[in-house]
Amino acid sequence: MTDKLKTIAKRQIRKQASDHDIADLVNLASDLCIEILPANLSAGEIVEAARKEHMKEFTKARKIAFRSFVDNRGRNGHSNPERSVLFDEIVQAVQSEYPSWEKSFARDAVAVCRQQFDVAIGLKPVEHIGAMRDQLPFCTVCQVSRTDSKRLNLDTWEISPVCYDCAAEQARELK
Repeated sequence: MTDKLKTIAKRQIRKQASDHDIADLVNLASDLCIEILPANLSAGEIVEAARKEHMKEFTKARKIAFRSFVDNRGRNGHSNPERSVLFDEIVQAVQSEYPSWEKSFARDAVAVCRQQFDVAIGLKPVEHIGAMRDQLPFCTVCQVSRTDSKRLNLDTWEISPVCYDCAAEQARELK
């Protein structure tokens, strides 16, 4: 019932507009009769639903990109001339899955995935966690070791606390 309003909101989310501005735009779209806002829903609820839907799409697009990088590791090497061709192919795959995404947004999303993948394969942390040793989170893979860094978990494709040993094992399995 609110598909057009959600589409408007998701586009603004991709442009990184504030929730308040997006809600104002949804109300304006309703006032202009693009699609009437149902009486039982507020603009904020539409924005929240659009944000959740966008995050699901973004997660699926990340999985598409990471799977492509894994399947084409040889073409993804820094010195390989096929690297830019692979990048364009992945952007096309993401855009074919989500045709409403702007090309620049899809390229940015895939570029971030490529950076995170390169860092993960190099066994480098994506982010360091600063805390006392007893306050550090447990590794999400082995649930035993405490870790002071977040890495790309190559099983779930999420950035999460992963110890060096588990990251090294995952990288070995990929190669």
